[in-house]
Amino acid sequence: MWQACGAQIFHNTVVSTQAPFSSIEWRFANTDIELRNNLVSHNLRDRGGTAVLNNNLQNAPLSLFVNAANGDLHLHSAATAAIDQATALPEVTDDVDGQARPFGPAPDLGADELNAPPFTPTNWVNLPLVTR
Repeated sequence: MWQACGAQIFHNTVVSTQAPFSSIEWRFANTDIELRNNLVSHNLRDRGGTAVLNNNLQNAPLSLFVNAANGDLHLHSAATAAIDQATALPEVTDDVDGQARPFGPAPDLGADELNAPPFTPTNWVNLPLVTR
C-alpha cells in the first residue's frame, strides 16, 4: 500500500511458496490503512506511514491450506490457527467463494470461510420474470 489513504485490507489470503520481501507492506508518510483478519505466509512490513493492525496471522505455514503449492488456498479442516479466529467486521459478509461469513462461532482468518454453505439468494425467489 503506497500512498493509500483510508484503505481497508480485510480478510485477504496472501501466500508465496518462495520468500518474498513481504506479504503485505505499507509505505510513505501519506499512507493510512487498516489491516484486519488477513492470513499471510510471510510478514507484514511497515515501511512508513500509519497502519492499524488487528488480528492478522503472519508466517502461516502452507499446511493451513488444502493445496497451497498448486494454488488451492481454501482452508484445510485442521487449520485451527485460522478457523474461527477472526474478529467479525460488518464490512465483510461473505468469503472469496461468495459463501456467508461467519460460519461457526466466529469468522475465519483470510479469504476463505471453511465449510460455509454455498450462497443462496433467497430474496430472488419471488421476483417477477423479466423478458426482453
